[in-house]
Amino acid sequence: MFWEGLFSAIRGFAFGAGLYRILGFEYAIAFGTVITIGQIFAYSRGIRPSLDYGASRRPRITRRQFWGTVVRTVGYIATALTGLVTGIGATVNP
Repeated sequence: MFWEGLFSAIRGFAFGAGLYRILGFEYAIAFGTVITIGQIFAYSRGIRPSLDYGASRRPRITRRQFWGTVVRTVGYIATALTGLVTGIGATVNP
C-alpha cells in the first residue's frame, strides 16, 4: 500500500500544480489532497488500474469497471463543485 500511496500523492501533486495558476494555491492544495485521499481509499477497496483487464480482441467493460468509473466521476465532480462554491462565495462575500 506504500507505493500506491506514494504514486497517488505524486498524481495529486500534479493535479494541484496544474490548477495552481488558474485557481490559486489554497484550492490546488485542497484538490490535490482530496484526489490523493480518494485514490488511496479506492486502492484500499480493490479498485486499481488493472481491474478486470484481460486480453480480448473486442472492447468490453465489466460491471466493476463501470461502477468504478461512475464513482470516480462523481468524486471529481463533487471536488470541482466545492471549488466552484468557494470561488463564488469569495466573490460575493469579500
